[in-house]
Amino acid sequence: MTPVILIAAATVMAVIIIVPFRLNIQGAFDGRFGGDILITWLWGLASAEYTKSRGTISILLGKRRMFHFRPAASCDKKRKRSFRPFRPTADGTISFLGKLPSLIGPARKVWRSISPNGGIRLVLGLGDPAQTGLCAGVLASMLAALPLPISLEPDFTQERCVAEGILSLRIVIGSLLLIFVGLLLSRVRRILVHSSN
Repeated sequence: MTPVILIAAATVMAVIIIVPFRLNIQGAFDGRFGGDILITWLWGLASAEYTKSRGTISILLGKRRMFHFRPAASCDKKRKRSFRPFRPTADGTISFLGKLPSLIGPARKVWRSISPNGGIRLVLGLGDPAQTGLCAGVLASMLAALPLPISLEPDFTQERCVAEGILSLRIVIGSLLLIFVGLLLSRVRRILVHSSN
C-alpha cells in the first residue's frame, strides 16, 4: 500500500512541476487593484478566477464550478490607501545602483522562463521632480531589458503610482526551480572561491 501512495505522490509532484500554469491579469492598480485574475492549469482543465468588479472568487474543474465565494458587502468598502512612495537617499540610491548589474541577469532568466505576453503602462510620480527623474531613469533601464512592452511615464507634478494593462504569463515551476538552483550554486561557488583566496 505504501509504495502505491509514494508512486502516486511522486506522479502528482512531477505533473505539478512539469505542466505549465497560465496566469492572466487584466486591470489597473492605483493604490488598490481593479481588474480580473485568471489562473489555468492542465490546459484549462482546472482554473481559478478572481473578478474585482463582482468581488467573486471561483474555482472551476472543467466548466463545472467547484467553489464560489463572494465576500460580504462590508469587505468591499475598505478605506482607500494613499500611495506612499519609496524615498531614495543618495547613499541608498548609490548602493542600489551598485547591485543592479548583478540583479539584471537573474531577473532576465526568470522573465524569459515565464513567457510574458501583453503590455503594461506605468505612471510614476514621487512628488519631487529630481527623485522622480532618478527613479524613472533607473526603472526605464531595468524595464528595457525585459522582453515585454512596458511604457514608463514619469509624472513630475504629483505623487502617484498607476499601473494598467494586460499581462499573461506561462509559468513552469520546474524551470523556475532550475534557475533558483543555478543561482544558489553560483553563489556557493563564489563563496568557495573567495574563501580559498
